[in-house]
Amino acid sequence: MQAPEVEFTAPDDGYQKRTEELFYAMPFVKLLGMKIAGIGPGWLDCELSNRPELQQQNGFLHAGVIATLADMSAGISAATLVGPESNTLSAEFKIVLLRPGIGERFIARGRTIKRGRKLSIAESWIYGVTNDKEKLVARGYLTLVIV
Repeated sequence: MQAPEVEFTAPDDGYQKRTEELFYAMPFVKLLGMKIAGIGPGWLDCELSNRPELQQQNGFLHAGVIATLADMSAGISAATLVGPESNTLSAEFKIVLLRPGIGERFIARGRTIKRGRKLSIAESWIYGVTNDKEKLVARGYLTLVIV
């Protein structure tokens, strides 16, 4: 299943660099080893390699890590649409775990579906990837406040 594409316009020419700096400035992102896989106005794809220290007792990617992938991809997708004077913070968050977190790596595709003046709504699709085959493992839904 592909994420629906909603067309947004970048707030300014510096949005991409500013968004990358925001993403990589977070210590938790560095700790997990997350990386940006793609970025544009209203969307962000990020990825993470699977490692034993990120797994739960059965060897699946921990639900907390999956939730972080959803939060980062959807939350930062909304951040691509605000100017340098603003930022986004998660206000409400829901994760739906569809199957165990199995994969050599994981990719999260965050998409903003509505950009408002004070709130934005974004979704995320999290896939486990093995031998370049993707399987949807979770969906995330976020409401973000623009500060």
